[in-house]
Amino acid sequence: MNIIQKIAGVIVVIFGLHLAGVFQLKFLMYEKKFHSQKGKVGPIKGFIMGLAFAAGWTPCIGPILAPILFLASQQSTVWHGIFMLAVYSLGLAIPFFLTALSLRLFFNLFKKIQKHFKIIEIIAGIFLILVGIMIFFGVLQSLSARLM
Repeated sequence: MNIIQKIAGVIVVIFGLHLAGVFQLKFLMYEKKFHSQKGKVGPIKGFIMGLAFAAGWTPCIGPILAPILFLASQQSTVWHGIFMLAVYSLGLAIPFFLTALSLRLFFNLFKKIQKHFKIIEIIAGIFLILVGIMIFFGVLQSLSARLM
C-alpha cells in the first residue's frame, strides 16, 4: 500500500476524532477576532474582511478539503481531479451565495440549527473517521474510480 495513502487516512481519522469531540487538537482551537472601525466601506476593507473570513474558516474546511485534495491527486487524469475540486467548490460556494441572497432567513434558520451544532459536529466527525478508514485501506480510491 502507498505510504502517503496510509498517512492521509490516519490524518483524516485524527481530524474526525477531533471534530467528533473525542479529543481536541489545540492548534485547531484558536479563535482570532478583530473589530473594525465604523466608517467608509470600500474594496480594501472588503478584501481584508474576506481574508479574515477565509482564515476563520480554514480549520473547518481543512479536514474536509484534505481528503478531497488527496482523492483529486489520485485520479487518472487532471480533468477528473479538476472536476472533483470544482464540485467541492460549488458545494461550498452555493450555500454562501444563497445565504447572501437571503440573509434574514439565514439568521432565523441559524438560530434554530445552532442548538444542534454538537450533534452535527459528531455526525461530521464520524463521517470523517469513516472516510479516513476508507482512504487508509484504499476503499475510497477504488469506489471513486468506479463512480467516474
